[in-house]
Amino acid sequence: MIFGLTPAEAVVIRNPGGRVWSALPDIVALDSRFPITQIVILQHTDCGTSHVTEEQVYDTVGVATNPKDSHSLRMRDDVVKYKISHGEESVREDLSLLKMQPFLRKDLVESAIGFWLDTFSGLVTTV
Repeated sequence: MIFGLTPAEAVVIRNPGGRVWSALPDIVALDSRFPITQIVILQHTDCGTSHVTEEQVYDTVGVATNPKDSHSLRMRDDVVKYKISHGEESVREDLSLLKMQPFLRKDLVESAIGFWLDTFSGLVTTV
């Protein structure tokens, strides 16, 4: 149990790197039906995406698609920018990204909070 939450008390959206970008459509959909009272970003040390390099993403996109295709290039750039974890800086980036979204309620993004979990010590710090 984390943050003292009980089962069904919170909606958890898990995604690569714990990054906000790919969770935005889910947040909008959920908030449209069940008004969200708080967004909490929780990312952690030794995240799998922290081991992904930009070169690996470039190679994957280049092999799988036409590397000059604008959709492929955008996908590549979005993965590099919004999926790869860069530690506590990613939490700060995601909090800023939330605040730039015109389709999210102002009170919701202003109350968003970010945390960093050290998976080795169990220590959670506010970012």
